[in-house]
Amino acid sequence: MDGVVSLEENVIFTADEEVAIDEEAVNELAKNGEEVTISQWNMDAVNIPFDTGLTGSGVKVAVLDSGISFTEDVRITDYVDLTNSGNENPLFNDSTGHGTSVASVIAATGSTDLYGIAPETELYDVKILDDTNTAPLSRVIEGIYWCIDNDIDIINMSFGTTAYSEALKQAVDDAEEAGIIMVASAGNNGENATSIDYPAAFENVIAVGASNGNNTLTDFTSHGDGIDILAPGEKVWSHGVFQGLQTVDGTSIAAAHVSGATALLLEKYPDKDTEFIRQLFIASSNKEAGGENLGIINIANAVSLADGFEVQEVFETITPQNPSSESYDTSQIVSGSWGSVRHGEMISVLGNTSELAVAASSASKVDELYSSKASEATNIHCKPLHGVHNYVANLHFLYKAARDAEGIALNNTSAVTQFVNGLTVACSTDKTYGASDLALLRTVLIDACTGANGMAAQVGAGTNNQKIYMILGIAAHLLADTFSHRTMVPASATGGSSKGDTRFNKNDFSNWTDFQQRFKATVIEFRDINNYLKSSADNVYTDRINFFSNRYSATKEGVATFFRRYDNDGGFGIKNFYLNTGFTGQLNNFQVYVNSAGYGHVDVSACSTSNYRVDRPNGSITGNENDYVDYPHYLY
Repeated sequence: MDGVVSLEENVIFTADEEVAIDEEAVNELAKNGEEVTISQWNMDAVNIPFDTGLTGSGVKVAVLDSGISFTEDVRITDYVDLTNSGNENPLFNDSTGHGTSVASVIAATGSTDLYGIAPETELYDVKILDDTNTAPLSRVIEGIYWCIDNDIDIINMSFGTTAYSEALKQAVDDAEEAGIIMVASAGNNGENATSIDYPAAFENVIAVGASNGNNTLTDFTSHGDGIDILAPGEKVWSHGVFQGLQTVDGTSIAAAHVSGATALLLEKYPDKDTEFIRQLFIASSNKEAGGENLGIINIANAVSLADGFEVQEVFETITPQNPSSESYDTSQIVSGSWGSVRHGEMISVLGNTSELAVAASSASKVDELYSSKASEATNIHCKPLHGVHNYVANLHFLYKAARDAEGIALNNTSAVTQFVNGLTVACSTDKTYGASDLALLRTVLIDACTGANGMAAQVGAGTNNQKIYMILGIAAHLLADTFSHRTMVPASATGGSSKGDTRFNKNDFSNWTDFQQRFKATVIEFRDINNYLKSSADNVYTDRINFFSNRYSATKEGVATFFRRYDNDGGFGIKNFYLNTGFTGQLNNFQVYVNSAGYGHVDVSACSTSNYRVDRPNGSITGNENDYVDYPHYLY
């Protein structure tokens, strides 16, 4: 056919952080409740130049990966989901934790848990890997061209394949032509590999292998010609799903160090290209201690050497110049373990890695399988999972289901049906919709546990315990949607020409004056903003991470507490899940919902509206707010 340059298979790329973990060791930590020591030895190993003032400011770094879940430490400038996953809540944008780990090494601010290499970079989340950490070639190429179209400076690609692709080569060449520096992981196929992965194997991509605390090449790093530089990639603490912190292995995490370092260099030398950065990193690196003639990145040395550094035409003449740096004791770090930080204190490991992964994946798939919109639900249309109606009673029901499910054969439809039909919680005021909401949640749980295309089948929850964590993940989604959708738009919000943390863009609204009057009267929930926009499909405020981000930081803490209380056999806790989270806003009708759920002794008035606020343009009522009929004291 005219115009066809080549024809090739749409091969699959896999994240290069798939190193086998010691599940037995992780479970032993969880069983013993041992406290986890969190050490960022990797940041010492790469020698970050704190005294230079370089932070990556103004440099645009795109993380082509599994997405980046919200964390206070990692600020995302913009994001795009090329997987069409259907997930709408940014807290669960990354169902595997892979992209979040990579992003935190590049740019975590250190405001709570961990710090990254270049904390002030403009970080772009380009989601191309699905919930199995894989992506077809076509989506990888689509992601690269998205970066070209959006003037990205650096692309981090922590994934790979052994198959050569002419189409990918063309995309990489076009990105280089656009002035983008590309960093990629070499692969985790070990010493038996005959070559490193693509795209790292392309000459115009900086290929990164993984080193360990002993300053040697890790056993899992793919051998073969083409590795340019090493960086820490074994037993590295990073942000992950739910609990915040996890230890990871893989050339994926090694590549993140080099992308962060590149951002620091580009802040000072914005016109430098890939070859300059590559040769500079090699020439300034520390020699790998195992005799592989490779260098471990030394960022401070690179910054010092940059002035006057000249690119050599004969690339092979560039070799590591510095002796190996000091070694680091990582023997007490268990790869794959999870930890959490709350109020500045380290707490014990929270559970089996595979179970938390199931929970994370489940939370991210709720919008796809059990959507609030009938037209989008793959399995069941279920508004109660999205903060509609009495979100307190519905969360209580799901938590109770998880707590009481031990010993139930969750793979048996009859047993699950009998179990969920026996579950009930208080919803005394919700005469019209309370019982029907619980019945719908029962239907969801039956499908999730035993349906041929239910949640368990979708996320690989095979064991009973994994299915319990699946239920907790579904509940976590509800808690997140509660904070992100049912929070009232505060009167302090302002209108302006930019979309900062507390600013609306007046030009997005069909009638800004009317909208402003309404939210200043505190009668509009975040989920209602779209009804006032010129295009309601934009969703530029309701689920935007950096717009009143306290909604998401509160969710993060509430979800962490959710898992802690389950693991400690704790009961449902209003204060723990909602109040002790740092939440600073108001939830619509929260106090009355709490009363209806049987917890009227708990005073939540400080973060609740005084009555049920119902507000749509022209005072109309829609299906999301139809339970107002059970609450006579409403305002709209």
